[in-house]
Amino acid sequence: MSGYSAIPGRPGFSYANAVSLTAVYSIIPVTVDVANSPLSSAVPGYCSLEDVTFSLSAIAGGPATMTFYLARDAAGDYPITPEGNSVIVLGDTTATLGGAAIIIDRKHLNPQEAGVDVAGSLYVVAKLAAGTATANVYLNWTA
Repeated sequence: MSGYSAIPGRPGFSYANAVSLTAVYSIIPVTVDVANSPLSSAVPGYCSLEDVTFSLSAIAGGPATMTFYLARDAAGDYPITPEGNSVIVLGDTTATLGGAAIIIDRKHLNPQEAGVDVAGSLYVVAKLAAGTATANVYLNWTA
């Protein structure tokens, strides 16, 4: 068995490593990634989605905000959250580092909604207002 095994009522997270972001939407699968984040886990079939957090590096071209939503499919056609915007907070000592986050607070994900099974992965659909960055993406949830 690989990755973190969620304990009922306990928090967990799904992960995507070193994703390139631009001003065009990227569709990012978040799931278990033992090689880059040993405590990450697949998205449980039923869980409470808490938030999405981006750890950004190589920020260039002045992106001040980013827009993103969660989808249940790899095409981004079945959104399960509204589109949200977040201000990018730059690092205190390094302007090419920073982050962004948004609270989701969606309870009791039903894996059969819209006829698409999401057990294992969800998709963060994200874009910057301008410029480029590399992101590690965390989807935090409680099972």
